[in-house]
Amino acid sequence: MNRPELQQYRTDLDYHTDTPNCKQTKWFSDIFDLPGQLARTLHYGGAYNSIKTKKAWALALDFVQDEFDNRFNEVNSFTYAPEHAYWFFDTPWDQALLLFDKNTNQVITIDITDTN
Repeated sequence: MNRPELQQYRTDLDYHTDTPNCKQTKWFSDIFDLPGQLARTLHYGGAYNSIKTKKAWALALDFVQDEFDNRFNEVNSFTYAPEHAYWFFDTPWDQALLLFDKNTNQVITIDITDTN
């Protein structure tokens, strides 16, 4: 984000300097459980909508295929609970994941909520 060519992007962002306490709840040295976590969230759909089981499972598997080329054992997964974060309102379907790709050294965060 510090690169000069991203200046306009930074200017347009609506972001906050919120730094909530984050409690790590579990971690795995792989992402074999990730499709299940994502499919469960999609299926139950939070407060508003749900996706049929087979479709939720297919979408979750497609994500792992597209993002990680099904390299389940090459990505660390950390689940954490941000306390009083600006973007979360402590609803049961809020989820926060940090994924570390051991092959590419990339960090991906996934924050799932239904609040705008």
